[in-house]
Amino acid sequence: MGDTDSFRTPVQLYNYYNKLYNFKADIAASDSNHLHPFYYSLYGEKKERRNALTKDWSTDIPGAVDGFVFLNHPYSDTRTWMAKAVEQAKKGVGVVMLAKTPNAEHYWLDYVHDCASELVFIIGRLKFGHPELQDTFIGNAPFGSTLVVWQPWLRRPSSGTRVEFVLRETILSEQN
Repeated sequence: MGDTDSFRTPVQLYNYYNKLYNFKADIAASDSNHLHPFYYSLYGEKKERRNALTKDWSTDIPGAVDGFVFLNHPYSDTRTWMAKAVEQAKKGVGVVMLAKTPNAEHYWLDYVHDCASELVFIIGRLKFGHPELQDTFIGNAPFGSTLVVWQPWLRRPSSGTRVEFVLRETILSEQN
């Protein structure tokens, strides 16, 4: 497990995008920091909640088909999680994935370039939470963050992937 694998999703970010997508699950959360009642936990005690990589989200998550799930994955294995997101989007599950802003990762070409419907580049570094302590923050991330959106059934606008830039302060100042 890498250093950035267990950071807690910034609650304001989750709430901001939940208003737009009405998430049906929090994928790759933990028993102590999940932000949706339905979640998968890679390392948790509840065996039925383990491992999002082995589950079929389209049949396991109520309302997921033609809906959206939120994914803040373990950053040490982005390629595997992007592959899973695309696999599930092909089955009708929309995925909103928080990822490190790409620098030179070739797998972005495989899983984002021809598949994603939207990229949201967050201007300003996010402050991630301590994985277990609810009101404790680790500090600003040492990397930029991007939201990658795969629509259900991999639907994309005819104009291609939509690209948006959002200020971190816009997300964090939102009343949730």
